[in-house]
Amino acid sequence: MSVALNGRTKRVLERFPYHLEAASPGKLLANVTRALVRDQDVQAADLQGIRLAHRLYEARELIDLLRIGALHHITRIELALLFQRFTEARERFSALRTNVNSDGDLAEREALADAFLALWPIPGEMPLRVFSDDPAGSDPIDIALAAEGLIQTGAKAVGTQALLEAVRQRIGVIAATHRVGNGTVRALLQGAANCLDLKLGAIEHSDDRFWHAASVTDRVALHRPITGTDKTEAISPGLEFLGIEENPKRVAEFGPRNVRHTQRFHLLRKGFEDALLEIRIRGVGLRTLSPMLVNRDAGHGVGIFGAIPDGVEVIFTQGGRVVMNGKDVTSRCYAWQGACFAEQPAEQVYAKGAGLSQSKDFVFADEGEGNGSNTSCFVNVTPAKNLDREAKFPHAGDSLPMPSVGIGKTRFAFFVQHGHFAALRKAMPPLPDGIFGSDPFASTHPLVLADRELVTPRYGAAIADASLFSNASGYDESTKHSAEIHLRWLERQAYKVRLFVPQRFIGFDESEGELVKQTIKLGIERFRPAGIDVEVQYIDEKWVLSDADLPHEDASLDSAISRIRSQTILNPVPGLEV
Repeated sequence: MSVALNGRTKRVLERFPYHLEAASPGKLLANVTRALVRDQDVQAADLQGIRLAHRLYEARELIDLLRIGALHHITRIELALLFQRFTEARERFSALRTNVNSDGDLAEREALADAFLALWPIPGEMPLRVFSDDPAGSDPIDIALAAEGLIQTGAKAVGTQALLEAVRQRIGVIAATHRVGNGTVRALLQGAANCLDLKLGAIEHSDDRFWHAASVTDRVALHRPITGTDKTEAISPGLEFLGIEENPKRVAEFGPRNVRHTQRFHLLRKGFEDALLEIRIRGVGLRTLSPMLVNRDAGHGVGIFGAIPDGVEVIFTQGGRVVMNGKDVTSRCYAWQGACFAEQPAEQVYAKGAGLSQSKDFVFADEGEGNGSNTSCFVNVTPAKNLDREAKFPHAGDSLPMPSVGIGKTRFAFFVQHGHFAALRKAMPPLPDGIFGSDPFASTHPLVLADRELVTPRYGAAIADASLFSNASGYDESTKHSAEIHLRWLERQAYKVRLFVPQRFIGFDESEGELVKQTIKLGIERFRPAGIDVEVQYIDEKWVLSDADLPHEDASLDSAISRIRSQTILNPVPGLEV
């Protein structure tokens, strides 16, 4: 009986002496050898499968890949976002395929297709167009035909092989990052990109080294059929960006705090740099008249001319605009920069065992000879001449340079326009409502005397020098306060970084992206520097005051950092129909 010999049987028989003709058809020796090597074929196949299961880029089963990952202590939570994406994609694809097979409503079919494609960064306002005959056109597309094209290739994108390949790349990048080293900016960006199944581009760093960003592309491929052929081509994914802000800013506050006229106080803070102030002054009774706040160390003050009604708040923004009751009142305000002499009286200083002055006090000296003190200089006023006697208000409304708060101890002083006029000859009639009348900014309101003499307020008088003032009858400065102040500034947080990820990942679950944030934090835990807290935030195209920068002429939108920081889409106004 002649039996066909397989490769392994032939190789064994060829080892016998040639004159035995062991491999000749019909030889009993050939039949016996074939029976003996049959088990070896099975064993060899098993050994081959074992060898493949131990190789990351050749393993064929998900369990084998998970076991390889376990050698690097990679847990399922680090792969959770990938499994979540494929689960969500399969559910949306199944709903779309059901609609197509049942000839469902075209509008619903388009919505289901858009929901499925939203898991990929497909450029354009209509993602389904890339599966039509005219992917680059602008004419209406055949939704039914485009959906059929998506069905043909979409199954491959959510299939088992695509999942295995994604898991394989996840593990490989984690191991490669370990080899280079964790705890660095590159490791954190690479780890975050890998957690989101993104391919990281070149990393860009800002000049101050607080910002680091890179372009990223999706690694999970999506294909489209080529018209007229049975082949497919990969869809070029849209460009996305990933970024890190070291020591992100938060709003720090001092107050609200009650202050009285001429009160001096200080503020202690840590930080990395000086920060511009937002100053809020709330009126108290009828005593908040033309308030002014001064940074004594920098010789920089801002103020407003007029009475602030009780309970009303005036806000000096960091941008130099002033708002009261929702209206811009910058035209009634001023700022000055220059020498400032607001030290404590000598007897108070000596009582504390200190010297007459501190290192930041202004002194009369030539430049560079002040022993670390500020050298006195003339005051510059913004707008110009608005502290002169002949000043006129309102002015043009120029933005004001705002004072800042320094690192360590910063000394401040607060003043209101609190003085008496010395030109009275007869008893003054009662004042009308409000210090300056019914209009808190009617600064030229005359005080009419019995003999018809007119005495008008003088701008700048009785503001900064306590020696010019005398107390009103029954007024006790030690018990009554003149205003309530509240200082706010943006402070960089120590031991914290903010990770910015593409906004499309919000749609990976039904929690508005909150669960995805937590999953990302757990997924990059191994790359996080020790002691550093990571905050995950989605890149928002809408511009937010004090949180996003407006692009300028020199900013290139090709810059990854500019694309993350410079947002140009304004938030819609509620109730406003365009």
